[in-house]
Amino acid sequence: MTRAIFLDDGGVLSDNERRHEHWTRLAGEYLARELGGDPARWGEANRYAAARLMARLEDPRNRAGSSGATKADLDGYLRAEGTRDLFGTRYGVDVVDVWKDGPGFYAAAFEHARVRPDDAVVVDDKLHNVESARVAGARAFLLDRGGGPGQADALRSLDELVTKL
Repeated sequence: MTRAIFLDDGGVLSDNERRHEHWTRLAGEYLARELGGDPARWGEANRYAAARLMARLEDPRNRAGSSGATKADLDGYLRAEGTRDLFGTRYGVDVVDVWKDGPGFYAAAFEHARVRPDDAVVVDDKLHNVESARVAGARAFLLDRGGGPGQADALRSLDELVTKL
Protein backbone atom coordinates (compact mmCIF):
# COMPACT_ATOMS: atom_id res chain seq x y z
CA MET A 1 0.00 0.00 0.00
CA THR A 2 1.47 3.35 -1.03
CA ARG A 3 1.29 5.85 1.79
CA ALA A 4 3.58 8.55 0.42
CA ILE A 5 4.86 9.65 -2.97
CA PHE A 6 8.15 11.55 -3.14
CA LEU A 7 8.49 13.53 -6.37
CA ASP A 8 11.76 15.17 -7.38
CA ASP A 9 11.50 18.85 -8.26
CA GLY A 10 13.87 19.71 -11.11
CA GLY A 11 13.21 17.37 -14.01
CA VAL A 12 10.06 15.77 -12.58
CA LEU A 13 7.73 18.46 -11.18
CA SER A 14 9.44 21.28 -13.05
CA ASP A 15 10.71 21.36 -16.60
CA ASN A 16 14.33 22.45 -16.20
CA GLU A 17 14.46 23.90 -19.71
CA ARG A 18 11.46 26.16 -19.09
CA ARG A 19 12.80 27.12 -15.67
CA HIS A 20 16.12 28.04 -17.25
CA GLU A 21 14.43 30.24 -19.87
CA HIS A 22 12.42 32.07 -17.20
CA TRP A 23 15.51 32.50 -15.04
CA THR A 24 17.50 33.94 -17.94
CA ARG A 25 14.82 36.49 -18.79
CA LEU A 26 14.10 37.50 -15.20
CA ALA A 27 17.79 37.71 -14.26
CA GLY A 28 18.40 39.93 -17.30
CA GLU A 29 15.56 42.25 -16.35
CA TYR A 30 16.67 42.46 -12.72
CA LEU A 31 20.35 43.06 -13.42
CA ALA A 32 19.62 45.71 -16.06
CA ARG A 33 17.34 47.52 -13.61
CA GLU A 34 19.89 47.33 -10.77
CA LEU A 35 23.16 47.78 -12.68
CA GLY A 36 22.13 49.32 -15.98
CA GLY A 37 22.66 47.96 -19.44
CA ASP A 38 20.67 45.83 -21.81
CA PRO A 39 18.42 43.11 -20.29
CA ALA A 40 19.03 40.80 -23.26
CA ARG A 41 22.81 40.99 -22.82
CA TRP A 42 22.52 40.36 -19.08
CA GLY A 43 20.22 37.45 -19.86
CA GLU A 44 22.73 35.94 -22.30
CA ALA A 45 25.52 36.35 -19.74
CA ASN A 46 23.36 34.54 -17.20
CA ARG A 47 22.49 31.83 -19.74
CA TYR A 48 26.22 31.12 -20.11
CA ALA A 49 26.90 31.23 -16.35
CA ALA A 50 23.86 29.08 -15.52
CA ALA A 51 24.78 26.47 -18.14
CA ARG A 52 28.27 26.16 -16.65
CA LEU A 53 26.85 25.91 -13.13
CA MET A 54 24.32 23.24 -14.15
CA ALA A 55 27.02 21.24 -15.92
CA ARG A 56 29.06 21.22 -12.70
CA LEU A 57 26.04 20.32 -10.56
CA GLU A 58 24.98 17.50 -12.87
CA ASP A 59 28.47 16.05 -13.18
CA PRO A 60 28.25 12.48 -11.81
CA ARG A 61 31.48 13.07 -9.89
CA ASN A 62 29.64 15.74 -7.88
CA ARG A 63 26.32 14.00 -7.25
CA ALA A 64 25.63 15.67 -3.90
CA GLY A 65 25.58 19.10 -5.61
CA SER A 66 22.78 18.05 -8.03
CA SER A 67 20.12 18.14 -5.25
CA GLY A 68 20.87 20.79 -2.67
CA ALA A 69 17.46 22.47 -2.57
CA THR A 70 16.14 23.54 0.80
CA LYS A 71 12.57 23.39 2.01
CA ALA A 72 12.25 27.15 1.40
CA ASP A 73 13.54 26.75 -2.19
CA LEU A 74 11.02 24.01 -2.88
CA ASP A 75 8.23 26.00 -1.25
CA GLY A 76 9.03 28.98 -3.49
CA TYR A 77 9.08 26.87 -6.65
CA LEU A 78 5.73 25.29 -5.81
CA ARG A 79 4.13 28.64 -4.91
CA ALA A 80 5.37 30.18 -8.16
CA GLU A 81 3.88 27.25 -10.07
CA GLY A 82 0.58 27.58 -8.17
CA THR A 83 0.79 24.03 -6.79
CA ARG A 84 2.01 24.50 -3.20
CA ASP A 85 -1.33 23.44 -1.68
CA LEU A 86 -1.08 20.04 -3.37
CA PHE A 87 1.98 19.00 -1.34
CA GLY A 88 2.69 18.16 2.26
CA THR A 89 6.23 18.37 3.59
CA ARG A 90 8.90 19.46 1.14
CA TYR A 91 11.99 17.36 1.74
CA GLY A 92 14.85 19.73 1.21
CA VAL A 93 18.25 18.73 2.47
CA ASP A 94 17.73 21.01 5.47
CA VAL A 95 14.71 19.02 6.68
CA VAL A 96 16.53 15.69 6.95
CA ASP A 97 20.08 17.08 7.29
CA VAL A 98 21.37 14.66 4.63
CA TRP A 99 22.51 15.41 1.08
CA LYS A 100 20.55 13.70 -1.67
CA ASP A 101 23.50 11.65 -2.80
CA GLY A 102 22.58 8.16 -1.71
CA PRO A 103 20.13 5.92 0.14
CA GLY A 104 20.66 7.84 3.38
CA PHE A 105 18.65 10.80 2.09
CA TYR A 106 15.65 8.60 1.35
CA ALA A 107 15.94 6.66 4.60
CA ALA A 108 15.96 9.96 6.51
CA ALA A 109 13.00 11.31 4.52
CA PHE A 110 10.95 8.15 5.09
CA GLU A 111 11.76 8.22 8.81
CA HIS A 112 10.83 11.92 9.06
CA ALA A 113 7.56 11.24 7.21
CA ARG A 114 6.91 8.21 9.43
CA VAL A 115 6.48 6.07 6.32
CA ARG A 116 7.84 2.56 6.01
CA PRO A 117 10.14 2.37 2.97
CA ASP A 118 7.98 -0.29 1.34
CA ASP A 119 5.00 2.10 1.61
CA ALA A 120 6.88 4.84 -0.28
CA VAL A 121 7.11 5.61 -3.99
CA VAL A 122 9.84 7.84 -5.41
CA VAL A 123 9.95 9.42 -8.88
CA ASP A 124 13.18 11.03 -10.06
CA ASP A 125 14.76 11.87 -13.40
CA LYS A 126 18.24 10.78 -12.29
CA LEU A 127 18.95 7.05 -12.38
CA HIS A 128 21.36 7.19 -9.42
CA ASN A 129 18.59 8.72 -7.27
CA VAL A 130 16.12 6.04 -8.36
CA GLU A 131 18.66 3.36 -7.48
CA SER A 132 19.33 5.01 -4.10
CA ALA A 133 15.61 5.09 -3.29
CA ARG A 134 15.35 1.40 -4.19
CA VAL A 135 18.32 0.55 -1.95
CA ALA A 136 16.51 2.43 0.84
CA GLY A 137 13.53 0.10 0.31
CA ALA A 138 11.10 2.18 -1.76
CA ARG A 139 9.44 1.50 -5.07
CA ALA A 140 11.11 3.98 -7.39
CA PHE A 141 10.61 5.04 -10.98
CA LEU A 142 12.77 6.89 -13.44
CA LEU A 143 10.97 9.68 -15.30
CA ASP A 144 12.38 9.79 -18.81
CA ARG A 145 10.28 12.19 -20.87
CA GLY A 146 12.69 11.83 -23.80
CA GLY A 147 11.66 8.24 -24.34
CA GLY A 148 15.19 7.19 -25.20
CA PRO A 149 16.71 3.84 -24.37
CA GLY A 150 16.58 3.35 -20.66
CA GLN A 151 14.99 1.21 -18.05
CA ALA A 152 12.07 -0.93 -19.11
CA ASP A 153 9.98 0.45 -16.23
CA ALA A 154 10.77 4.11 -16.91
CA LEU A 155 7.85 6.52 -16.93
CA ARG A 156 7.40 8.83 -19.93
CA SER A 157 5.11 11.14 -17.95
CA LEU A 158 3.76 11.46 -14.42
CA ASP A 159 0.38 10.33 -15.79
CA GLU A 160 1.86 6.85 -16.17
CA LEU A 161 2.55 6.67 -12.44
CA VAL A 162 -1.16 6.06 -11.79
CA THR A 163 -1.00 2.81 -13.75
CA LYS A 164 2.01 1.63 -11.73
CA LEU A 165 0.49 2.12 -8.27
